[in-house]
Amino acid sequence: MIDESRILREADLLMKRYGVDAPLIAARRCDDLRAAGDSEGSEIWWRILEAVAEVWRTTPTVGERVH
Repeated sequence: MIDESRILREADLLMKRYGVDAPLIAARRCDDLRAAGDSEGSEIWWRILEAVAEVWRTTPTVGERVH
């Protein structure tokens, strides 16, 4: 499985290339790979999508401390 630092690098590249469309691109790729039967590839793109969402998240999660 791909390590977290690689996921973060890929998410960063995706955001730089596609801007606000990055989550849509990642979600489509995830769906395409799942439909093709590539569960590992789909899982990787799901993790990239989650990383993009985390970077752009503007509200804290329940119980998260804000400085």
